[in-house]
Amino acid sequence: MDKENPDSVTIGARIRELRREAELTQQAFAKDVGVSLPTVHRVETGQRFPDAMMLIAIRQKFDADLNWLLTGLGDMKRGVIKPDGAQEVLIPLIRKLSKRLMDSPAKDVEGLLSLPGFPPGAVACRSADDGCAPRVSAGDVVIFAPVLCDVGDWVVVCDEWGRGVVRQKREQDGKCVYVADHPGYARLTDGDVTCLGKVCGTIRKFA
Repeated sequence: MDKENPDSVTIGARIRELRREAELTQQAFAKDVGVSLPTVHRVETGQRFPDAMMLIAIRQKFDADLNWLLTGLGDMKRGVIKPDGAQEVLIPLIRKLSKRLMDSPAKDVEGLLSLPGFPPGAVACRSADDGCAPRVSAGDVVIFAPVLCDVGDWVVVCDEWGRGVVRQKREQDGKCVYVADHPGYARLTDGDVTCLGKVCGTIRKFA
């Protein structure tokens, strides 16, 4: 619970503004977003920070601009051209990763994030472990660009089951390895995982 957290208070106020603009009761809004009525009440009153799935649902159901929800900057609704001419980038949030990201079937795409400032073609997934916590924790949404990565970059790698984790790309004995912040996690190699791209942002999962 985020009592006395000014960020949760202001985000809750924006969600309340969006709900009222849609002329919905808290109960109707909760049903549309797929959360409980008490959750909507706690979010709107600043007692709880909305988690990533709630933000995504609000974006999808109400055409909301996630940057506005999170920061208060820009427009309430997405797809509006900003004064500097920059447009938001639609970023697919993929539940199960594969070597060929854009071939992911629709059932493996949880939704679309709409955020400014990210490179075209950016992709998002959920971190599957705490290997690099608190930098990135299990359940956090990680946004990454599918580009060639250099040694020292923070990258997203996926295993044979399509689970994505954040690691730092390093070189050991002339070979690439992917290393967690915590020593309890094994060093991964290109034989274990596939490097999908460079990390360029995260959305925290709040309890």
